[in-house]
Amino acid sequence: MSLVHIVYAHPNPVSFTHALLDAFVAGLDDAGHQHSISDLYAMGFNPVMSPAEYARESRCDAALPVAGDVAQEQAALDAADVWVFVYPVWWSDCPAILKGWFDRVWTVGWAYHEPTATPTRKALVLCSAGQSVEHLRDTGLGQAMRAVMVSDRIFTRADVADMQVFAGSEGADPAQWELIRQQHLDQARHLGQTIDLA
Repeated sequence: MSLVHIVYAHPNPVSFTHALLDAFVAGLDDAGHQHSISDLYAMGFNPVMSPAEYARESRCDAALPVAGDVAQEQAALDAADVWVFVYPVWWSDCPAILKGWFDRVWTVGWAYHEPTATPTRKALVLCSAGQSVEHLRDTGLGQAMRAVMVSDRIFTRADVADMQVFAGSEGADPAQWELIRQQHLDQARHLGQTIDLA
């Protein structure tokens, strides 16, 4: 069984993205996995890098301390076997609060430049998007999103990394969307149930 740490970013607790989170967690529970969650909006996580933090990173000075909230996030990640990021796609990327989380938590000496963080076994990205899968594919946005999130932010920090986009809410009539929505929630639950499979 695995310990899964989830980093969640959405301001609305009754959103479709939150329903995806709930379905995924239900799948983890089905399979007997443990989990922890950093709900960035609920925590009031500060996504803005301070001048002192910038000085530490720009000088690559890993001897300087990190902020307490950053140290807490790094400890949660260090303790986990699997990292999962759950968020909506806004302007072809994650919400600013999650981008700022990466800016602050991916510190020198922990995430890069002789990192102390041991690569996690698996990282999984689950994000909701209004556009269709076809639109994301045909415009190249889907590939760009994957390149930024998986190839750059996760990079070699996980042995295996994958990204699943739950798309298609935009333009769907209510009956059609309800069908798509349920299929997405079923898939999210299945991903939780099978998180240990590569």
